[in-house]
Amino acid sequence: MKRGDVHSCPSCNTLHTVTLIESSLIVCKSCGTYIHEATGDENTPEQSKMPDDWTFLKIGSTCELPQQTFHLVGRCRLQLRNDYKNFWCAEYGRGKCLWIAESFGSFSIFLSAWEKFAGDPAQLRAGASVKMSNELKLIGEYVEKCEGISFAGEIGAWNFFTPGFFVVQASATTKTSFFFLEPKKNVSFLSGEKILAERLNFKNTIEWNEWK
Repeated sequence: MKRGDVHSCPSCNTLHTVTLIESSLIVCKSCGTYIHEATGDENTPEQSKMPDDWTFLKIGSTCELPQQTFHLVGRCRLQLRNDYKNFWCAEYGRGKCLWIAESFGSFSIFLSAWEKFAGDPAQLRAGASVKMSNELKLIGEYVEKCEGISFAGEIGAWNFFTPGFFVVQASATTKTSFFFLEPKKNVSFLSGEKILAERLNFKNTIEWNEWK
């Protein structure tokens, strides 16, 4: 799905205009139906209602960094065994996509595309050193099993993993990566940087009195 394309929801006929240069999924704002192009991919996501959580962000929230403004257009929520992670899809620069990982008020920004991990997956565990291709070494912070995935809004390039995979975060100072481990498959990861919420300066967020 390309920027400017208009797609009609197959369930309720609501029209949706693609915001990103390339999108892989749109969730109908009226009825929640998933709109995507048929790819034959066995990991095409099954529809799942977005659960409530403690995020103060929402689709339509904006961020004004000193040199860049972006706004949130979509959300991928990973329900982990003992936690959850929100990966917010943001649009900037006339259709470019970045990801913002949110976990209980801490944030990381990912501008990179998905990559394949060339190292030994056995490295990917809490407390272990993870050697990256650019000689950067990260330290595993935690490992959690993903038990459910939910989507909302417009989703850019995303690997549609089947629930049951493991998520590993590894970091060094401000550098951080999320690794996604599926049984008998290549390990995919996103690389980015941790950033303070104060620097992100979010606007148009959920106010305390809006929470249910």
